[in-house]
Amino acid sequence: MDSRIAKATDTDQLLSRAYRQLKGAGSVSLFIGYGIRLRDLLPHRPEVCYPGNGWALRDTQRVELEISAGDRLPCQVHRFTRGGLSSESMVVLNYYIVDGRYCADVTLLRSMSWKRDGSSHYAAQVQVASAGGDLAVAWVEDFAAACAAPTRALFEDALAAHPDSGQTN
Repeated sequence: MDSRIAKATDTDQLLSRAYRQLKGAGSVSLFIGYGIRLRDLLPHRPEVCYPGNGWALRDTQRVELEISAGDRLPCQVHRFTRGGLSSESMVVLNYYIVDGRYCADVTLLRSMSWKRDGSSHYAAQVQVASAGGDLAVAWVEDFAAACAAPTRALFEDALAAHPDSGQTN
């Protein structure tokens, strides 16, 4: 990720990786932005940042992916296009983890960001993106479902440091 873009995310830490299927032409990129100050994560979301960088938002769907028996991942799938001589399309799946709880959009961040009592201990924004159309939707959904639990586990230490949070999913 370009250092200028990384700085603009206002995250305390971030992870940005690209993955390619061993067999086939599919690829996805993974972005995880972590923050202690919830309000800093609010303005940086696909439906704001992509259009701000020349992408047109075509549609957004709210979906729930099954990630394990009885555990669901609420998320949003955004489709973007960018015109010109070489038209491009991008699919971005987005969700948040706030104190161990999954959230499809910023509603949980908003509800907790005004609290000054330290009742929230961390938040992370997860984005899985891939260029293309319907096949890209399947790639980002499959990848997000496969990495949701390990991604949440990255933050278990932060949540365990504050056992009074009482947040589980």
